[in-house]
Amino acid sequence: MKKIFLPFLIICFLFAERRIPAEWETQDGIWLQWPLQFEHWMRPEMAATVSAIQNYESVHLIVQNQNHLNEAQNQIQDQGGNPDSVIYHIQAHNNAWLRDNGPVYLESDNQLIINNMQFDSWGGLVPNYEEDNAIPCMIAQWLDLSCESLDFIMERGNLEFNGAGTLISNWDCWIDRNPNLNQSDLEVILMDIWGLDQIVWTYGHSQYDVTTGHIDGVARFINDSTVVVSQYADPNDEDAWIYDAAAETISNSGFHVIRINMPGYINYYNWIIPAIYVNWLQIDGAIIGNAFNVPEWDNEAQEILEFLFPEQNVILLFTPEVNLSGGGIHCITNDQPSLTLDSSLELEHSAGWNLIGLPLEVLNPSYITLFPESIEGTLYSFSGGYNPVTELINGKGYWLRFNEAGSTTISGTPINELTLSLSEGWNLISGISTSITLSDIQDPDGIIISGTVYEFAPDGYSNAEILEP
Repeated sequence: MKKIFLPFLIICFLFAERRIPAEWETQDGIWLQWPLQFEHWMRPEMAATVSAIQNYESVHLIVQNQNHLNEAQNQIQDQGGNPDSVIYHIQAHNNAWLRDNGPVYLESDNQLIINNMQFDSWGGLVPNYEEDNAIPCMIAQWLDLSCESLDFIMERGNLEFNGAGTLISNWDCWIDRNPNLNQSDLEVILMDIWGLDQIVWTYGHSQYDVTTGHIDGVARFINDSTVVVSQYADPNDEDAWIYDAAAETISNSGFHVIRINMPGYINYYNWIIPAIYVNWLQIDGAIIGNAFNVPEWDNEAQEILEFLFPEQNVILLFTPEVNLSGGGIHCITNDQPSLTLDSSLELEHSAGWNLIGLPLEVLNPSYITLFPESIEGTLYSFSGGYNPVTELINGKGYWLRFNEAGSTTISGTPINELTLSLSEGWNLISGISTSITLSDIQDPDGIIISGTVYEFAPDGYSNAEILEP
């Protein structure tokens, strides 16, 4: 016969959040859309961007057809990249600006979900955008994620999240796309669907800005409490007030603001392009931003970005065709957060002996690290007898002693499924990251003896019906 004994004394609360991960969190890849014929002049610069990214992360490239795939491979090779390492997806699309028509990744209940905002080509700036609207849910299908469509119209480039409940966004863009939208009503909606507790609205945009003021050309989080905001070198520039007002609003909202210089404009074939350095892409190990081929300006920006991101390699690419078309490196890319998301469990314990388990995958399973308030040398496993151990294994149960009642928070990767090997007789086991009833445990061989599942509390043992984390 085989019996099991379940450790239950610790009461666990799983904090499942709804939030948008910040762009500095671990990523699984970067996505881009290969330019169509009407934007073909951008192709060498996009190939150079792919080449820079693939030294650090996987690259997904959406191409219109096999001919475009072949051309993309040739262009990437010409730019010094490895076309064979790129993951290609043949799918019809209308533009090259995947930041805007691409997905918003939402973390909900320890899973990633793709949100598909409606896309109308920047307020109808160019026709034929229906295929772009389908891209987020196609990416969800390729990644085996759920896709939820949202009713409002917006582009991802106007959404700047800090991963901790704050969104910065330009209201001009919202009201342009959604003229019947009420700001107060929208705040309620966004706070609910994205788990926000603060929205910082900026206002104003340049008459030359075809996006109507996307925030990723104005202000960027570098951590959850610090925002970098552009600043015109010429305070009398007609658009300087937009950036100054944004900096003041963000500062008054409780964030530390750092200004980064916009030294002037470049003339590119008689087209004027502002030197905006905040439109960077942050990936695992690097910052990839825009250069403007003015050594004095670019060197200054390089030094500032290296100071702001001391652990990242800073790479500035000269992409005038992308800039002239209305954006930068950030605008043509879309970052995919890691599909492996960390969660936290708060574990309460009583004074004295406690039955514990490890319901998350962690990097360091040492009990001293996980339970620093425990008494040293008191972790015991059971296998026909009690044995002192120093590390915990998922699925096994342990005795551990504390001097005082309290709680410990453990962070790690959630466990949604677990196979346990049981010995004949009594066993100490632990469960997965969420509560399950005993009836949900799959026991095809019938080795669990009915009525022998127990939990322990200070007043003694009792039969249990639910296996807690």
